Amino acid sequence: MWDCIKSVARTEGLRGFFVSYPTTLAMNIPHHAVMVAANESFKLLFTSRGLNDPPVWALVVSGGAAGALACAVSNPLDVIKTRYFSSS
Repeated sequence: MWDCIKSVARTEGLRGFFVSYPTTLAMNIPHHAVMVAANESFKLLFTSRGLNDPPVWALVVSGGAAGALACAVSNPLDVIKTRYFSSS
């Protein structure tokens, strides 16, 4: 690991460590935004409106459904990142 770090620092400089950062942000921000919004929406859908402490099954199902939806939304961005911005 240290050899890789030294090699990148030597050949590409500090910029080499952050060259894919904007692309990663462009993928992760929409993914997590959809994940949080969907999780909250699914929790409301699966629980009674008056519950302060939703049942565990509702939290598990909400999280799973939100994760699946977020992956479906962000997968095209991941494909673009992998195909067009990966160094070869």
